[in-house]
Amino acid sequence: MFNLARANRARQFLSKLAALELCGWIEETFDKIFLTYGTSRLVTRDCLDEFASSVERTYGFDYKKNLKPLFVKIMGLKGFEKLETNFGPADIATLKSLLGTLKTIRDSHAHTHTKGVIPNVVSPSVIIGNLNSLHPFLLKLEREVKRIR
Repeated sequence: MFNLARANRARQFLSKLAALELCGWIEETFDKIFLTYGTSRLVTRDCLDEFASSVERTYGFDYKKNLKPLFVKIMGLKGFEKLETNFGPADIATLKSLLGTLKTIRDSHAHTHTKGVIPNVVSPSVIIGNLNSLHPFLLKLEREVKRIR
């Protein structure tokens, strides 16, 4: 016999999983961009280890709070300014907006349990749409980071 409550609960779990997986993938993508840039520019083991440790201690992908400090640490403020200029103000605004939206979704899922009703459950199709919107910006960001000397 079909159990509607069980089906709804399964949808909630799948929605939560989709959101958390996407956000984990985004964090790993940024880590890869930072570490690739760092290992191609830093020379001494101490500096490489210090930077890798900074990347490992950064949890989240808020543009201003998490990403900018790492970019500035590895590229310097002038390099970061060049990166933002090359990336373009409209694309930076879109990237910040997409990351902000996903951070809100992630935080609501990561800091709640699934007992009862999960507020503001976002369907996996919306998460896939967010991924499709964000992916070109991440590719462009990676390209622009590689161009900075």
